[in-house]
Amino acid sequence: MFSNQIRSRIFVYFIASSAIIFLVLSALSLLFSYLVEDSLFDKLLKSELSHVQQQIENGQMPEPNLSFVSFYASKNELPKAIQGLLNEEPNRIEFPGDNDKHYHLKALDSGYLVAEVSEYLIVRDMKSGMFKTQFIFLLLTACVVAFVSWRLAKRIVKPIDNLMDVLSEVDAQTIPSGFSDSFAHDEIGLFAKKLDLAMHRIDQFIQREQQFTRDVSHELRTPIAISDGALTLIKGTDLQPDQITLINRIADAQKQMQSFISALLALARETDFEQETISLLPLLEACIVEHHGLLEGKDIALHLDVSRDVCLVSNKQALAMIVGNLLANAFQHTQQGVINIAYQDNRLDIRDSGEGIAPEIYKDVYRTGVKGEQSAGFGIGLSLVKRLCEKVDISISISSDNSGTLVRLTLPTGRHDNVV
Repeated sequence: MFSNQIRSRIFVYFIASSAIIFLVLSALSLLFSYLVEDSLFDKLLKSELSHVQQQIENGQMPEPNLSFVSFYASKNELPKAIQGLLNEEPNRIEFPGDNDKHYHLKALDSGYLVAEVSEYLIVRDMKSGMFKTQFIFLLLTACVVAFVSWRLAKRIVKPIDNLMDVLSEVDAQTIPSGFSDSFAHDEIGLFAKKLDLAMHRIDQFIQREQQFTRDVSHELRTPIAISDGALTLIKGTDLQPDQITLINRIADAQKQMQSFISALLALARETDFEQETISLLPLLEACIVEHHGLLEGKDIALHLDVSRDVCLVSNKQALAMIVGNLLANAFQHTQQGVINIAYQDNRLDIRDSGEGIAPEIYKDVYRTGVKGEQSAGFGIGLSLVKRLCEKVDISISISSDNSGTLVRLTLPTGRHDNVV
């Protein structure tokens, strides 16, 4: 499609340029014809001028040789059409007259020579024929230029067509390589070579990422499976109540780690997250229980204003990671005060009364590695949250000042429901 547009533009440029050049040359040729005609009349009058001056010097009555040239002894004897214009423009030598007459004037010391040349205006008589001839030549020229420009445009755009064919094969699974060898050593060939090198490098990155993902999947899932089996065996033994509590917390963390790994691998592999109907309140309560240890020893009032009937259609693991990370940030960075969690009109708000986000990192808060001085993490939390939100089509916004931080999650229309 793009090459067709380029070909069409080249074709139009050639036709338009040729038409403009032809029209300019036609106008110049017409102007040149008028100049030649006027020069001819001027030379004839100069010849008559010499003849009449000779007659006057010999005391003879001035009589021009040419029948269309007349001698007038004074300005008052001139034709009325000439007199009026000559008074306004004393240096004028060409005058239109009545009944399509046309005059050329030459001044003498003792009178005027006037040539009435309406019968000899060849250009005026031939002008309509000249226009017809020029129009025919314009059409013929346009046809020739159209043919040549179309062939030339097709030849010029052919390498671009070939490059577009190569690019059309690019998708998530197939990246072409080695295609630059078929291009000529010109500007497009250089572009194809650089593009080929870039695609080869991208392909290497993808292969390394896929290999890394496979390795991480194996190396992380294996110890988790082993520890999960060990927890199962431990639960089958006689345990004290406090030990059972600790074992359950370890098991919950184990499940959380398994969910996180699945979500991270899904992001790395660019796979789609499975959608399901999620009851929001139990998910929030589970995340609060999971991170409640961050609230121990703090004078914080936690308000949860979410109806039990609210259900969402999303990916449960991704949503749990998003909400859990945001709650953990709120719990960790709030030392006292209030934390409000509310859902209304398709928006989930998490508002804390902590120290807020430092102004110097506020604009880059979603970038990997960016974190505040008081943060104990590695600066990947909000970056991961942002990517997960984009993956499950959730909009996230953060506003913060020294009175606290508000994080708002907005679900897309039609992706939530109230179950009665």
